[in-house]
Amino acid sequence: MKTIKLDENKNPFLPNKKMLKFFAKNTHLISEYPSINNDVIDEKIAQTFSIDKDNVMFGNGSMDIFCKLVDMFGDVTYGIISPSFWGFKHFLYLNNYKKWKHLELTNKNQTDLNNLEKLAKVCKVIYLCNTNNPSLQYFSKTALLRIIKAHPECHFVIDETLLTFEDFYQKSLFKHSKKLDNLSVVISISKIFGIAGLRVGILFSNKHLIARLKSGVVPFITNNLTEKFILKFLPIFNNLDEIRDKIYSNFKYLQKHISKKHITEIVNTNSSFINIFTDDKINLKDLKTYLEQHNILLRYSFELVGTSSNFLRVSSGTKAQYKKFIHHFNKYCRGI
Repeated sequence: MKTIKLDENKNPFLPNKKMLKFFAKNTHLISEYPSINNDVIDEKIAQTFSIDKDNVMFGNGSMDIFCKLVDMFGDVTYGIISPSFWGFKHFLYLNNYKKWKHLELTNKNQTDLNNLEKLAKVCKVIYLCNTNNPSLQYFSKTALLRIIKAHPECHFVIDETLLTFEDFYQKSLFKHSKKLDNLSVVISISKIFGIAGLRVGILFSNKHLIARLKSGVVPFITNNLTEKFILKFLPIFNNLDEIRDKIYSNFKYLQKHISKKHITEIVNTNSSFINIFTDDKINLKDLKTYLEQHNILLRYSFELVGTSSNFLRVSSGTKAQYKKFIHHFNKYCRGI
């Protein structure tokens, strides 16, 4: 039986047949070098997002960008939001940087914004995942810009990867990074395009920071197949609304048909996953074992650092995948 993978926050509808045909036809590209310094990729990114080339940098996934940023900022005081995506903090661990200050999210926006501002007063760098992974909390552009502008001595690294599944151009801060010296915005295209194996990350920032990072870029950071794929398909990013709507429609289907017997809340904000909160009668570790026996993979709150509530994180999927998940979840609940 084929494994149903609802644990990776990927777009289940890409890559499409046209993209897969491209890969099949261009395997010969693995014998050729890509551009030495990624200039052609940066040009395509700038063109696609209507921003100056001096304000963008391609990375071998968002993790590559986080690594470079931490190397550049050095051993300063970092503000880390919890819970949040683990990637940025990973490089603080690797460098043995220990001057961290934590902000524990309350999921009350105004309270968390007030605490974020307090953190900005005592930190040189703050990493914020917006929309947050895994809580799905979102801070508005207006609120964040006010804090960023009020604290020019603190650099804000905003990870907006989840916004690529939402109304990106309305919610993103990326164009403000051109004029604000203390703002960098990072996104991963790998998830929305369903190409995690190709590793495609993008950094938007001011031209001075971009120039500084590019001066130390390792030559040939990607492969020729990835480079040609980006040049051909990146503009599709601006035409994904139909797919985003389909993902959201499938989430609504899941939300409608899943048993509510032991569910206390479902958080669905049209992102790359939804969170299904359960009562204490469901033992998540037992549920995980049961679903894995039926070849269904999810993420669970006990696997995510900084979480205390009981919830399942269910990634975007097809209706057929959700039907199987719903069947086995509902059957499990009937047995409790």
